[in-house]
Amino acid sequence: MELAVAGIVFLAAAIHPLRDLLIKDNPNAASGYFSIVLIWLVIAAVQVAVTKSNLFSATSIWHLIMISSAGLLAYYLGILAAMHKGEFSVYYPIIRSAPVFMVVAGWLVLGESYAPPIIVGVVLVTLAVWLLQYRPGTDLLHDPGTLGAALLAMAGMGTQSLSDAEAMQHIEAPVLLFWEYVLVVIGTVIFLAVRKPKNRSMTSFLLGGWQDTPVRYLFAGCVSYTSYYLILVAYGLGGDAVAVNCLRQISIPLSVLLGGLFLGELNISSRFGWSLLLVAGIIIIIIWK
Repeated sequence: MELAVAGIVFLAAAIHPLRDLLIKDNPNAASGYFSIVLIWLVIAAVQVAVTKSNLFSATSIWHLIMISSAGLLAYYLGILAAMHKGEFSVYYPIIRSAPVFMVVAGWLVLGESYAPPIIVGVVLVTLAVWLLQYRPGTDLLHDPGTLGAALLAMAGMGTQSLSDAEAMQHIEAPVLLFWEYVLVVIGTVIFLAVRKPKNRSMTSFLLGGWQDTPVRYLFAGCVSYTSYYLILVAYGLGGDAVAVNCLRQISIPLSVLLGGLFLGELNISSRFGWSLLLVAGIIIIIIWK
């Protein structure tokens, strides 16, 4: 990976955890994440207008946009559920383990075979995931539902990453993000409409949080958009999807430290150690892939 591409990815990874940190303890989590996808759509639309990009250039890769959008929707719904119930320093690292999903999907779906070191890497990541969520004195799976939501988000992220890396060889980033987030906004509205409490209006459920923390929502949306836009730039400059996602894992130990510093979460020292084990497993996978 070229140094310039690595620097772009490192910056993107360093700022990404801020989004979920800002939303984690918000009482209107659904409103927060819907606001983020809406902000992404607005920013992408402005970029398309300013750069005079051709929205119809996406027609040749519509299948990739559909795949990415499905992955994104799974990611947002999974992270919404995981962050609502689970601790930031536990489930953010699991969600960010997308390269493992890429390897497992390649083995199960594409029939790929892997060298023993890659298998070792997958085992290390699996062990780290288990240790991150495990609490002494409880069942082996501390909270299966929340862990399942985090794994769904991880799979969604991996799916989107593979698809977007290919799409960026054909169209501009604002066009890709615009169409993806049109579909994601529609999908999120449908999902939240089904989950909406009966005693709340749809408008209040989707946008009510803006009355309490508008600056936090706006900042979370802008920071996360900037972070992923930098990743798309890295793809456009020739960055390999799996290699880029490996370097993005710098956000994992960072998220653990942020959980301890700003959310007062406990057992940070051990979680930091398990997050480093997770990153080590991912790096082994990337080196040998």
